[in-house]
Amino acid sequence: MEELRKAVAQIFRHAGKDSLDEKEFKLTASMGLSWFSPAEALLLLKTAKAAGLVEKKGKKIVATFDISKEEVPLDFKPTKKALELPETPLFIKVVDAIVKATGLDRPQVVAKINKKQTDLKVDVRVVALMVARDADVDVTPFLDEAEDYIARIYGSAGSAQDEEDEE
Repeated sequence: MEELRKAVAQIFRHAGKDSLDEKEFKLTASMGLSWFSPAEALLLLKTAKAAGLVEKKGKKIVATFDISKEEVPLDFKPTKKALELPETPLFIKVVDAIVKATGLDRPQVVAKINKKQTDLKVDVRVVALMVARDADVDVTPFLDEAEDYIARIYGSAGSAQDEEDEE
């Protein structure tokens, strides 16, 4: 998600606008920045929409986060991985639970999660659970899946302890 956020921020910055139409977004990502083919640039836009990083306002696309606060290195160039939807089913389930509990729409919920994630700099799934808890959503059904994900991606504290016990 971080790479996708940086890409979106850089596209808007490069274009020098707060809102772009789809054609401008695609041209900036493909020809302006020479990152992707036009077809891949369109896929990048679809991925950013699905991730809640951009939304349509009329005929224009706007970022759902403050692009000026996103730190993007001068030599930044996204990989093809940025074209893949970064959310896991856990993230989607938690967002849906927050939407149902609060009545907010999906982009608002994702924007809230993104803002908190930027502030805390922890995994977006963990932040989603925190936002859900703050919205009085019962997060218990998500905890096993969250723990499994965190252990798989970041390693489990138990495995480090097990190694110490073996010495």
